[in-house]
Amino acid sequence: MKKIIDFFIEKSLVVNLFTVLVLLVGGISAYTLQKDIFPQVEFDTILIRTFYPGSTAEDVEKLVSLSIERSLKEVDGIKELNVLSAEGSSIAYLTIEPDADLSVVEDDIKTAVDSIDD
Repeated sequence: MKKIIDFFIEKSLVVNLFTVLVLLVGGISAYTLQKDIFPQVEFDTILIRTFYPGSTAEDVEKLVSLSIERSLKEVDGIKELNVLSAEGSSIAYLTIEPDADLSVVEDDIKTAVDSIDD
């Protein structure tokens, strides 16, 4: 440890140049570092909300939620499907499998939901 201190005392010019170099490289890298305040993140989840105003939760379950659930069970790439019925609305929460192509599964889901007649 004494040798290091002696080196810094004897070679103050080299130490000062090294310090300036470290500060300069740190400043340049901090300035050029890519920064994202709000990065784009994909969670691989899809939320489908349907509304049936003026109906009870039981009616929404029978008339809307079950039809959506049956239609979505045929889509490949869905890891988990949860459907919640409430008064006047229904929410389907889908989790997509990690290895599935999100855009393809999303198109399949749109097609499946659009194919429901009643």
